[in-house]
Amino acid sequence: MLYAAKTFVDTLAGITRLEKGPQHLPTSYALLITSVVVYTLTRFGVYIYKVPIGSAAIMGLADTAITVGIIVLLLAVRGVTFRAPQMLTAFTSIASGFGWAIILSLGLISMIPDVPMVQGFRNVVIFPLVLVNVVITGHLFRASLGTNLAAGVGIALVLLFIVTNVTDRFDPTLERTGAGSSRMTPSPQTIPER
Repeated sequence: MLYAAKTFVDTLAGITRLEKGPQHLPTSYALLITSVVVYTLTRFGVYIYKVPIGSAAIMGLADTAITVGIIVLLLAVRGVTFRAPQMLTAFTSIASGFGWAIILSLGLISMIPDVPMVQGFRNVVIFPLVLVNVVITGHLFRASLGTNLAAGVGIALVLLFIVTNVTDRFDPTLERTGAGSSRMTPSPQTIPER
């Protein structure tokens, strides 16, 4: 059991170094279900820093459903749905690791008393984590879909854009600027006074 866990972690480390692909992971539905559940809970943890608990739960579930749906759809279009368990396990496991790093960073940043400084630190810390995650996700798409890294990163960016736009629909702190408009601005209640 310990050897299997070490092998799993070593494989994930190889994927993050862009040396291995999701095909190096075992096809295990128990591992897939566990990693998807952990991913959902991790996304909930990330969103809870931004919105109330009910909205965070909905956003975490929506994030997972959209991500899993798009990945399975892309694999089906390429005719390689047999790679879905490995791709989803790799993606959700690695994204959970980055999610934990974001949660830890947000927790530490939230201790800073100066509000404008908090936003600056948040952007400085979170952006590199998201950037690295997009490159690794691009590598996963490259290996699973049989494309090059640039196409994989492009797919990862589109996935991030879709997930962000859909989950923002559940954010009660954003005020919609018109019927059917996708442009959103922070609600006046959420902007700190100086």
